[in-house]
Amino acid sequence: VIFGGSSYTSAGKFAYYNDIHVLDTENRLWHKVHCSGELPIPRYGHSVELVGSRMFVFGGRGEAAALRDTYFLDLVEWTWV
Repeated sequence: VIFGGSSYTSAGKFAYYNDIHVLDTENRLWHKVHCSGELPIPRYGHSVELVGSRMFVFGGRGEAAALRDTYFLDLVEWTWV
């Protein structure tokens, strides 16, 4: 499971992401997962911890500033809380 990140665009700026991708290891394909709930704002440099069937996301940096928020994603229901 991968959450968020950033990339450098051809316009010379960074783009920030808050999407979820999951790797199908059998077919070696990435799939974008559409999650419900309140999505975290796009970010990079965040910390992630898996606890049971939950993925906790803390902090990082968004487009405007450093972030100090915490969210978790239920990996069974694919819902942000």
